Amino acid sequence: MSKLSAAKLATVPETLHRSIQATSAEFRQLGRSGLRVSNPILGGLQIGSSQWFPWVLDKEKALPLLKYAYDKGINTWDTANIYSNGQSEVLMGKAMRKYNIPRRKLTLMTKCYRVWAPLAGGQLARAPEQNGRTLRSIVNKNGAFYHNDGSDSEEIVRRVCEVARRRGWPMSHVALAWLNRRVTAPIIGFSSAERIDEALAARGKVLTEEEERHLEEAYRPQDILGHA
Repeated sequence: MSKLSAAKLATVPETLHRSIQATSAEFRQLGRSGLRVSNPILGGLQIGSSQWFPWVLDKEKALPLLKYAYDKGINTWDTANIYSNGQSEVLMGKAMRKYNIPRRKLTLMTKCYRVWAPLAGGQLARAPEQNGRTLRSIVNKNGAFYHNDGSDSEEIVRRVCEVARRRGWPMSHVALAWLNRRVTAPIIGFSSAERIDEALAARGKVLTEEEERHLEEAYRPQDILGHA
């Protein structure tokens, strides 16, 4: 660091300096809007009430998780009024109040109807033999593989496993590396601080063209499943 840079840093308020040091997320421009969003974006489906679904985080776990995400630089939060029948929105507001998060420093996103899950509901974050081992996949009638038995996607998942083993990455990093070249920022429903750190650790990871072709050539067109 140059003397000039060090001098400028010395004039930065201590709270801002700590915030800069803790930030692990990157920021990207959203299309042509001029709006910059964090990468990743925090998905609010996991936030709300376990009475809605047992894998949803209640207030006691959700609020600290939102604070942790914000401290790491994830300042774009996605929600919907259907999530926990509105409790997802409520808890985001409570987190802002409890932790004194300025509204102007958050980008809140919402939607109607169904959300698209970039990691395929967990399908691209774990090996096929691990399907059914999470609370969410047990509760959901068809597990993590949406509305079919997953047989038409097994080859893709196998290739994700293959690339992950060769690279020494988690499977989620392979999926995120592929996604980050195609969308502004993936929306991820975090269940713990560890999952946040895992997603942030994918920053800067890039697949080769050969690896991308290897992943994509197994794809077969699928029917639209309730969303466009």
